[in-house]
Amino acid sequence: MKRYIVMLIIVLFGTYTLYANAEEGSVEITMPEEAVISFAYAKVADVENGSYVLKEEYKESGVDLNQLGSAKEMEEAIQRLQQFHTKENFVQTGESGNVKIPDLEEGVYLIESLSSDEYQISPMLVAVPAWDVEAGEMSYDISVTPKMEKIPKSVQTGDGSNTNIFSVFFVVSLIIVAILSCQKYFTCGRISE
Repeated sequence: MKRYIVMLIIVLFGTYTLYANAEEGSVEITMPEEAVISFAYAKVADVENGSYVLKEEYKESGVDLNQLGSAKEMEEAIQRLQQFHTKENFVQTGESGNVKIPDLEEGVYLIESLSSDEYQISPMLVAVPAWDVEAGEMSYDISVTPKMEKIPKSVQTGDGSNTNIFSVFFVVSLIIVAILSCQKYFTCGRISE
């Protein structure tokens, strides 16, 4: 009987430990400028024994998140993962340009903006948890600022005039000038003397 009680305590304690370590986190997206932007996000990898393991639907991408060593490798990995990205989770920034994605399990998330007329926003991979250099510990509440560029607007003259009307007047004027010039040098099809 004592054996069963000890085993039950170990099982209960072990279950409690597993539950206590399974923390949830969040990702706060902060835009450098006030803008209302929509984002899609998806979990692309789990954390297993200290390593990132791609979820089944992303394995065909061939990406190894544990071997990324440069920004270029990260960009290439994102491009390959985007081919399999299912856009089923969405958030939108408020007018302040911030939004928080709550209740995220441990893992790696692909976050990308949906179409924006004003900004070109780079997609990103975010790990939850991530190392907080200032605190010197793992943090489950991550804050990111996406890399973005403002899309230049097309050049406008600002006068709002209809150039078609001016084109017609120009062509008509050329024809009139040509006729008048022709009459000065030619008279009814004969060269004037």
